[in-house]
Amino acid sequence: MKFILKFSSLFAFVMAVLSGATLFWVSQQVQETERDQRQISAVIDQEQEAIRVLSAEWDYLNRPDRLEELAKTYLDMEPLKIENAVASVNDIPMLETPPEEPMLATSDGGIIDKTQTPQMVTETVSPTLNEAQPTKELDFKGVLDDSTESGTGQ
Repeated sequence: MKFILKFSSLFAFVMAVLSGATLFWVSQQVQETERDQRQISAVIDQEQEAIRVLSAEWDYLNRPDRLEELAKTYLDMEPLKIENAVASVNDIPMLETPPEEPMLATSDGGIIDKTQTPQMVTETVSPTLNEAQPTKELDFKGVLDDSTESGTGQ
């Protein structure tokens, strides 16, 4: 007997083979992803355990009684005694600061000999801030007006 394949039978057979191959490939990918996930979870668990161990060790090493003993041994520190406590901020000794040297610089970048005495500038621009009258150069609005005029080309 002659077996005749119809187009629909051939199409169904090819689709079944493709579906089976796709199902196999997807299941392999899922298994590989699950294996990777388990490995990553194991690494995370190990790191969390290491963090817990390090935290416990940190707490153990930073015990106040241990730190006090180390300070006494290696830093020659003693606990604060009540007679050494300062009663007021005014009782704290102040360090004497050396007098400041005048700055010897010029606006043009020149060097001034330190053996020469610098001359004092005695002129003042305005005695107080309240007495100063705003001018176009000092007024912020004047600066804005100048910038808008130069920007528009007027």
